[in-house]
Amino acid sequence: MSSPIHQWSGINIRTANILCEARNQGLLGMEAVDWVVYNRSQRRGWPDTMRGVILQRLQFSWTRQADPNFQWVLGAVGSDDPVVKKENWGSFRNWVQVWDTWRQDGAAQRNYGNPQIMVDPTQGADHYLNVPLVRKWRKGKLPRWANEKKITTVIGDHTFYQLRS
Repeated sequence: MSSPIHQWSGINIRTANILCEARNQGLLGMEAVDWVVYNRSQRRGWPDTMRGVILQRLQFSWTRQADPNFQWVLGAVGSDDPVVKKENWGSFRNWVQVWDTWRQDGAAQRNYGNPQIMVDPTQGADHYLNVPLVRKWRKGKLPRWANEKKITTVIGDHTFYQLRS
């Protein structure tokens, strides 16, 4: 059975992904998360749309119904309960406005893949994580794929990796 977010448009899924994954990382950090999604969509082994990449099983924690960010987004966007909607909507709406402002300033008129117009701040990354947070969750250990040799850059709290070319 699919979750309610599977009914959302691509731009709504992307906005929710950016806000859930990077709302505390500044605009460059939010853009970087979106680039990772784009980079995956351009590589073999991944869905060929950004929406498909985000909704792929077990890729972004906020898409799991038990995750607090899922509840935050769903409460703000998808709830019919006026109390739930009111409690979540203010915070979500503020972040959507930040993202919309950034998009309207030209970055959303993305020409991904055209380096003369857009420069990928992740340098081709297709994965990222918050190293201290993941170490905390995983008793000091990082996933096997988080190899230092594959790091492309660090932006805010996120370390970016290119695992596939």
